[in-house]
Amino acid sequence: MYSLRLKNGRLIDVESGSVMDGDLFVQNGRIVASIATEDLDEDIDVGGAYVSPGFIDGHLHIESSMLTPLHFTHAAVQYGTTSLFVDPHEIANVLGRAGVELFLEQADQVPLTMFVGIPSCVPATPLETSGGEITLNDIRELLSHPRVFGLAEMMNFPGIIHGIGDAREKVALALSAGAVVDGHCPGVTGSDLSTYISNGADDGVVRIGSDHECTTAEEALEKSNLGMYIMLRHGSASKDLENILPGLCRQNADLSRFGLVCDDLSAADLRKHGHINHLITIAAAIIERETGCTAETATVQAITMATLNHARYFRTGAGDLRPGAPADIAVFDSLDTIEPRVVLARGRIVVREGRPLTTPAHYDYSRFAHPVKCPPDLKDKLVVKAEGRTARVRVIEMTPDSLVTKEAHADLPVHEGVITADAEQGIHKVAVVERHRGTGNVAVGFVKGFDFRRGALAGTVAHDSHNLILVGADDDSMARAADAVRAAGGGLAVAPEKQDSQVLPLALAGLMSTQTVDETLAQHAKLDRAVQALGCKRDPFAAMSFLALPVIPALKLTDQGLVDVNAFDFVPLQLD
Repeated sequence: MYSLRLKNGRLIDVESGSVMDGDLFVQNGRIVASIATEDLDEDIDVGGAYVSPGFIDGHLHIESSMLTPLHFTHAAVQYGTTSLFVDPHEIANVLGRAGVELFLEQADQVPLTMFVGIPSCVPATPLETSGGEITLNDIRELLSHPRVFGLAEMMNFPGIIHGIGDAREKVALALSAGAVVDGHCPGVTGSDLSTYISNGADDGVVRIGSDHECTTAEEALEKSNLGMYIMLRHGSASKDLENILPGLCRQNADLSRFGLVCDDLSAADLRKHGHINHLITIAAAIIERETGCTAETATVQAITMATLNHARYFRTGAGDLRPGAPADIAVFDSLDTIEPRVVLARGRIVVREGRPLTTPAHYDYSRFAHPVKCPPDLKDKLVVKAEGRTARVRVIEMTPDSLVTKEAHADLPVHEGVITADAEQGIHKVAVVERHRGTGNVAVGFVKGFDFRRGALAGTVAHDSHNLILVGADDDSMARAADAVRAAGGGLAVAPEKQDSQVLPLALAGLMSTQTVDETLAQHAKLDRAVQALGCKRDPFAAMSFLALPVIPALKLTDQGLVDVNAFDFVPLQLD
């Protein structure tokens, strides 16, 4: 029965929002009121450092880091993260139930507590072709697993609102097991929102409990006032926290109904900025600026949003420093930049002097290989024919630092009966190639928002079905980039004009590298140099990966065609 004392600390009490001097005792994995000095196995004098509950990420897709759970958690724990609530939606869209079971297996091997949500929408929509499926029976059987927290984000909000398919049945199944049901309803408001939250009953009962897709304070407050728990997102692809939290502070909102999450976080951002500790710093600065409180008060409030608030929503019993709580603890010297030097997870010291004490376990991923099936005549399928000198087309217009896109219209040049991209207008060709089943599906569109003028990008990271996505200035470069990804068995590629491609292999389902964080980042650095040589001012792959996501407005492209997300239907590329 291991026991220790953290002596001379400044204890952060997230229940009261205060900081007090004192000692903290840990025994058998839990915080206790006191232990006799002679019974201590270890006595650590933290010298006035802050002692906080360990940080929690309440919504995360580990796959977006392109790291395995073993390697991601090994890095994240260094930043004070002691709990994750992950949605393996991405790998499930490729491998089905086997991908979820991989995450559940690795949850027992990570240096922190990892809970897994059962993906609710695999395939995400009938508007795309996925590699795997999660059935009602899969959900029923997985709900009893001790590492499962419930049903992960219910992305099919049209199905819930209009009673289409089995979406409502999935929610009811999870609720009958006493599980949490996470939500996903971007831009949904009014009566539709009430219908969604109540799982179609319209009786005012909250059944779908959270949302992480808000982009404004008004949207967040409407959902919160109806009983939803709102997760404020700041990740690599979308940074809504800065847009929402100031408005919440100005309106004196009850911040106990809000938490901090990443959703998607790249390995590079994890290494550069940290994890939830980085979000705490951002949120604290906003709270201090908007409310005029002290820096200490603001930081404690932000820490509460990353600990106790999540723990209460998920009903874990963690998230604070009270006796009886799991001993998930982060110790750091300053509130200005939270850099933990000691981290405990369930009473075990997993980080000491800022360095992890464990290494990721070895794991054989060979059974999860997933070859990229690409049609041999791909280049021909990238051609879009039209008559005349120009053609008016729908264009996916990207929004900086957001997953939301707009529908724009543009007149593009036609050469020898073929519509071409126009890099001078900032318009590139985009294509999605079905890679799982060998259907031969290839859909082509146009996108505005990339800043390179020549060459092409390709990747098998393309939310949600993770087909092969291509963006390029010309068809030849796009075909070469696709071929490089196919040869690697999945990954990301840059194809400069008339030059060899640079590839980052992602051997696990075409989504994740099986290498260490540092090895993956070294390969990504080579890819970054190739991207910069094209003229890109920032990493374009995260933005590209969401162009095929037909559950976030407004215009997206799947392997089956161009999708008007608001209408939840296909629309033609060319306009009359």
